[in-house]
Amino acid sequence: MTHNKSSVSPLNSSTKTKKVVIEATEFAYFPQDFKLTVGQPVTLILKNSGKVEHDIEFENMKASLLQQSHHGNHLKNQTVHIHSLPGKTAEVRFIPIENGVFRFYCTVPGHKESGMVGFVEVF
Repeated sequence: MTHNKSSVSPLNSSTKTKKVVIEATEFAYFPQDFKLTVGQPVTLILKNSGKVEHDIEFENMKASLLQQSHHGNHLKNQTVHIHSLPGKTAEVRFIPIENGVFRFYCTVPGHKESGMVGFVEVF
C-alpha cells in the first residue's frame, strides 16, 4: 500500500481537538477503524473493558506527541503507543503528521494474533 506524505502546517488557536475513544476487550477493539485529519490534535482514550492488560500501537503512523496520561504511553520514533490495565482508562494526545491508512494492534503477546487489529485513515 502506498502512503502519501503531507506536511503539517502550524496549528491556529481555532483548531479543535478530536476525541476518539477505543474500547478494548478480549480480543477486539471497538471501533475497529476510524479517521483522523493531518494536523488536527487528537485525544485518544483507551478504555480497557477486558480482564487482562491491553494496548494500542500504531504501525508507521507518524505523530507529534502533545501529552500523555502516564508513563505507559509513549511516542517512540514518532509512533503513538497507549497502554491500559484491566478496568482502567488511559489517554494520549497527539497530532498526526502524515496521511495514509495505518494499522494499529495490541502488542501484548498473542493479542494481535487473536484479532486485536484495526485501521486508521489519516487524510
